[in-house]
Amino acid sequence: MLLEKESYDISYCTVSMNRAEHVKKTLTQNIQNNLNNNVEFLLLDYNSKDDLESWIKQNMKYHIENGKLKYFKTFEPTHFDRSHSRNMVFKQAKGKYVCNVDADNYIGKGFSEYMMQEFAKNKNCYIGADLEGKYYDIMDAYGRFCCEKSVFMSLRGYDESLKGYGPEDKDLFSRLEKSGLSKTTIQNTDFLKAIKHSNNERICNEFLSTQLKDVYISHIN
Repeated sequence: MLLEKESYDISYCTVSMNRAEHVKKTLTQNIQNNLNNNVEFLLLDYNSKDDLESWIKQNMKYHIENGKLKYFKTFEPTHFDRSHSRNMVFKQAKGKYVCNVDADNYIGKGFSEYMMQEFAKNKNCYIGADLEGKYYDIMDAYGRFCCEKSVFMSLRGYDESLKGYGPEDKDLFSRLEKSGLSKTTIQNTDFLKAIKHSNNERICNEFLSTQLKDVYISHIN
């Protein structure tokens, strides 16, 4: 029986399109590190063609039934859209704070406590990875971002007109700061571990990547 709660401290939001092998490793560990925290995990299956759905049903039933994990699936997308998919899953969150966790990311032990401490110290902040490379250069963790859900919704989330890898984060951060929030940069890299993979894997499901052949043919002709 699914135990519904009215609210959580944090909603960890993940999207996966053909990233089942990453989710099988990261989601299990991330939940295990937060069994005693008032947090929920949301996973949006963005029309994956791998075995993500069957794996979730076979291996994560306990966490779904006790309300720790919420699993959603959409059958409409033909290509991965970073901004659209994140907006979809963030809207379903019941936490006061929402946090994007890419499918290949481990949040690390103590990250929930760290988040709540930072928001307690500064209610007008958002938390994100170091996109400028001041403290580290960890491309796989660029997507880590946390803020109050009400603020995220008031800004209408990620800009879905932006395509490709990276501009959606910088744009959102800019709008958050223009709204009066300051950035708290995650400096502990133990909170930013990720499964290593190629750049090709990173963008292989996106529209521009899958259409490169057609672009070249069009140019030649």
